[in-house]
Amino acid sequence: MSHALEIVGASKAFDGRPALSRASFACGWGEVHALLGENGAGKSTLMNIACGLYAPDEGTISVDGRPAAITAPADAAALGIGMVHQHYKLVQRFTIAENIVLACRDALGVRRPRDAAGQVAAKAAEVGFDIDPHAVVGELSIAEQQRVEILKVLLLGARILILD
Repeated sequence: MSHALEIVGASKAFDGRPALSRASFACGWGEVHALLGENGAGKSTLMNIACGLYAPDEGTISVDGRPAAITAPADAAALGIGMVHQHYKLVQRFTIAENIVLACRDALGVRRPRDAAGQVAAKAAEVGFDIDPHAVVGELSIAEQQRVEILKVLLLGARILILD
């Protein structure tokens, strides 16, 4: 059985300073993994390579057993890789549905929040989240905002979910 995601020998330097040196990671479909290490160990750098924010200086990436050229977030998204970052990208004054339309309108084929609300509610129910699509994001707890970010990535079609 193929790995869902496999990174082999990834290295990345910034301004000549290595942030990651020959790192490897693999996970299968349906598995949950945690990368542990102290600050500066390269965990986020490795995952940013997986989601296309950084291109590796060396190393290979495979998705579902096939070599993958991931040089931009759109490449990762097309391969079903989505990432929820440490710092959320939500507009605090907007509702959940408005934020979803802002991020996912092309993927969902919707332009208006009221049209997205049903899809948001359905995906939330599917994954067991109690979410009101009409709630204002700025009034949500940090945990609820994280769930909105997760929904956003899932609605964009992620099959591999990375939480930073």
